[in-house]
Amino acid sequence: MQNTSTAISGTLDKDELARLILEASMSLLNCPGGFLSDYVWTTQSVRVAQALGLAAQLKGLSLPVRETLSWEVIDKRDSLILSWDEIRARVTSSALLEKLSPCQIVMVPMVSSSRVVGVLGLSREPASPAFTERDLSLLKTFASQAAVATRNAELYQDMRASESKYRTLVEQAGDAIFVITKRGVLDSANPMALKLLGYTEQEYVQLNLLDLVSLEHRERLTQELRLLVEQGNLLETVDLLHKDGRPIPVEINTVSLGNGLYQAIVRDITVRKRLEEDLAKQRDRAEEASRLKSEFLATISHELRTPLHAILSYADFGLERVSHADRERLKRYFFEIQDSGTVLLELINDLLDLSKIEAGKMSYRRSALTVGVVVDDACYRVTQLAEAKQISLHTSPIPKEWQVYGDYEMLLRVLINLLGNAIKFTPSGGRIDVFGELQEDGYLFAVRDSGQGIYAEELDIIFDKFVQSSLHVQKGSSGTGLGLSICRGIVEAYEGRIWAESAGPNLGSTFCFVLPALRAEAISSLAPQP
Repeated sequence: MQNTSTAISGTLDKDELARLILEASMSLLNCPGGFLSDYVWTTQSVRVAQALGLAAQLKGLSLPVRETLSWEVIDKRDSLILSWDEIRARVTSSALLEKLSPCQIVMVPMVSSSRVVGVLGLSREPASPAFTERDLSLLKTFASQAAVATRNAELYQDMRASESKYRTLVEQAGDAIFVITKRGVLDSANPMALKLLGYTEQEYVQLNLLDLVSLEHRERLTQELRLLVEQGNLLETVDLLHKDGRPIPVEINTVSLGNGLYQAIVRDITVRKRLEEDLAKQRDRAEEASRLKSEFLATISHELRTPLHAILSYADFGLERVSHADRERLKRYFFEIQDSGTVLLELINDLLDLSKIEAGKMSYRRSALTVGVVVDDACYRVTQLAEAKQISLHTSPIPKEWQVYGDYEMLLRVLINLLGNAIKFTPSGGRIDVFGELQEDGYLFAVRDSGQGIYAEELDIIFDKFVQSSLHVQKGSSGTGLGLSICRGIVEAYEGRIWAESAGPNLGSTFCFVLPALRAEAISSLAPQP
């Protein structure tokens, strides 16, 4: 019995163990055949794991437990000796009866931790000596030891399966996984960890987790590692350093594995961070859009209300005094109504034009334009305004060969708008220069004044809708803030660009725009055909 027990304790492979148990028990009772069945309690079935000699044909057979000879042994947890006649009387499964050779059988339950794990059975020819109580006693003793060995093999097999599953999960995980000591020393790392930070496995084992953390997070993580030893868990968001030095934002979740080791699951949150930043930018843009919408409504309400209020007021004056007012006074009322109506119409036209430009629906009558002619026309139209403020207007000659492909009225509108602003914000006795320069990407046109100037931080935003320079607002200058927005829309429609320059308050400003030159081949294609 001792030799037999030693023989089955040398393996944890369940299939090999089943064969050793069966061979040992057959040798113990000098039997020419035997079988070992596993009892699967979850499915209430019996599977013959191993069968030798007379019972060899039973190997691999699986039947519901109630259709087998093992049912009574499993149910009562007691041994059973059956003759061939008794066997044939008890078997209800034709599949089982076909595989049985005439024999007598002894069966004992294999019980481990109060649980039946299987049935051990031995067989002899019907003519052989019958099984005795001594045989039964020996087989019971051996079966209890075999049950313990079988249960150990099952547990080992489960452990190996769990370990294999765990290893597969770790190696195929989408997150980096480190095993570290309580001081942060790296013990091992999965393939994703190698990929995430760019180190080899040999390089990792020479590092500490703190070596991989950016300097601004290192002290904080050191404190968290101390808490890890005391509390057994750690969840931290830090920047880990790639081998090339670039920071990678990660989330570290650490749990204890026992024996002073901890598993750190490191998740790359670069995408999440980017999404959060994009979301924050979208939120800021939405808030800015909401603010601009409110400002737009407030501004447009004010700009519309002012001329409308004047129109209604002078109309009321006229109606009240039409019977006794002199003609000159009534005439002045009509002039005021006309002026306010003109201002209102210009504002509405500007709004409509700006909306068309932004929607890309502004219509342009394009043709080959000699730019010098447009510049001269614009300067001529503002001459009286400049003279009224005693502002000197100087125009540098524009070469006649400078041509662009555009809309005369629209280009004229841009120049008049820029000249009008220059006159408005230049004090009496000031100077305005209009000039052009040839550049690689086209022709540059500029309007330079000696006026109020513009703050550097406002040079870009003054081209937005309803935005005016703070210096202009402070000095009481009126305007809707739409003119420069319209100028930008027209220039960009010509595939040009427009900008402002200023050295600061009271140092004047220069408004420049560049338009692409009309090439010679384009000019010839636009010429009328004979």
